[in-house]
Amino acid sequence: FPDEELVALKHRGKVKEIREKKIPVELKDVFTSCKEARKVVLVEGVAGAGKSSMVINACREWGMGNIFKEFKRVVLVELRDPNIQAAKTLADILPARNREMAEEMEALIRAVGGEATLIIFDGWDEFPAHLRQVSLVQRIIENPGSLSLHKSAVMITSRPECSADLHHLASSRIEILGFSEDAVKEYFTESLGGNREKVEKLSSYFEEHPHIADSSYVPLNAAIILHLFLSFSQALPSTLHGVFCALVL
Repeated sequence: FPDEELVALKHRGKVKEIREKKIPVELKDVFTSCKEARKVVLVEGVAGAGKSSMVINACREWGMGNIFKEFKRVVLVELRDPNIQAAKTLADILPARNREMAEEMEALIRAVGGEATLIIFDGWDEFPAHLRQVSLVQRIIENPGSLSLHKSAVMITSRPECSADLHHLASSRIEILGFSEDAVKEYFTESLGGNREKVEKLSSYFEEHPHIADSSYVPLNAAIILHLFLSFSQALPSTLHGVFCALVL
């Protein structure tokens, strides 16, 4: 499928069609499968699909020694953070107790050209448009040599409609599709405590409103639907628009 068609299918909840065209990949293998010398992995997914949860889990798993063993340092950078958006030096984005430690870390990383260092930029779609053109983050991604980071690896998360300017830089593009059909059923069943009556009632609701059922592959949407199901004493909304309006009200 062309990219624009995939985006349309995601928004319509047509995950089955997408999965048939995609090759599954394990988180632990996303960098080992890259052939380029500079590894730039672009992770795309619609809002609420679980991109941020994935990178947080990746950092946790790396810290436990379960994945990404080729990296000695993993830095998670949240691009929605105003301090990150104003960063001028590598030290500005490094997690450290104080400035002196941050600068020591920067010197160490740059001394080895960023070797064995993974920088994860979470939320490219939340990064201001003008900073995508000129900023420290942009230089790390597009011109790492200017910062002595040419041996570093990068992972970037973004909604697909905002990531076109990164496609030519990516050595690998990965799609987070959210829940599988079985995972959706498991999520609702477990969240409802296995209550058969409630599970059957929710299943009937989905059968009557398949367009809402199709949207629940996105974890955030599933959580919203579950919240409304548990909160509403009357009938649930019959449209997605109604679902989101009910949440706000």
